[in-house]
Amino acid sequence: MRSSLIFKIKNMARYIIVLAFVLPFLVVSKIAYPVEGRSLYYEGLHAARFGDKDIAFMDFKEFLKDFPDSKLAKNALFSIGEYYFSIFDYRDAAKSFGRFIELYPESKAKLFALVYLHEIAKKGGNQELVEKISKEIITSKQLRLLFSDFKEYIYWSAFSNQYKAVFFIDKVEIYINEKLFTELSY
Repeated sequence: MRSSLIFKIKNMARYIIVLAFVLPFLVVSKIAYPVEGRSLYYEGLHAARFGDKDIAFMDFKEFLKDFPDSKLAKNALFSIGEYYFSIFDYRDAAKSFGRFIELYPESKAKLFALVYLHEIAKKGGNQELVEKISKEIITSKQLRLLFSDFKEYIYWSAFSNQYKAVFFIDKVEIYINEKLFTELSY
């Protein structure tokens, strides 16, 4: 009886020792995983800020593939759409911005994703879609012009682009980096 008790205690001690060595690795890997994701995102951000848009795109794309549920995923997805638009790949830009709107309908950047989709529809000659998106932009929740002549909305993308929408009573002006990108009259 005594020897079986000693045997059980020794086995339990082995489990405790193994657990003591394995547990820290499990905890560190759970903590390191999100940190690794953030570092990949910030590498892309750094590359974008220093003008290396291709590297930034690859980092954001890999980040999005590996960490789709991250809080930073919406910024990466918007930036991927920006990149595609900048290289005239309107099909993939439309996919990215469409997915962005689908996944993040309450995002501040939704308005600017719609503007990109509007421009892509214009370039593709799809007048019906142009009109549909124009109406969506104009009737957006953000268009409440109470007691003022205009209302501004600003969004900074991970590619370091400043987006600004200026809503007037009869039109919307969209600026990218302080340059007029498009204007919608209504």
